[in-house]
Amino acid sequence: PHRIDPSSSSSSPTTVGASREWRVYWLCLNTAYTMEFFLQTLVRRRHLAQRTMLSLNALLMAASTVAALAVVRQNPTAMVSLGLLSCLLNFVRRRHETQNVFACALVAWCFTPS
Repeated sequence: PHRIDPSSSSSSPTTVGASREWRVYWLCLNTAYTMEFFLQTLVRRRHLAQRTMLSLNALLMAASTVAALAVVRQNPTAMVSLGLLSCLLNFVRRRHETQNVFACALVAWCFTPS
């Protein structure tokens, strides 16, 4: 799924979290994560075909993509810049996801207009 955290906006976190676009994105993201584990369990127990699971997962990813793009449209420069920073940190500093998120949050906080 797509990674956009509340800290990745140049507007205040309360503004981002309160927006309809953010709420839809957050719902899609959490649904995708939850359903992925649930569907994998169904495949493992042979209650669902692998092909069906992949199709449902693709549908969830499409919905998450549309929702993520709506959030990015709110502040494209900040979102894309912080998204690239997050991606770079996750490749360069593998297995340090928590520290990477904190680093991105710190950068977002430092550049947030008062």
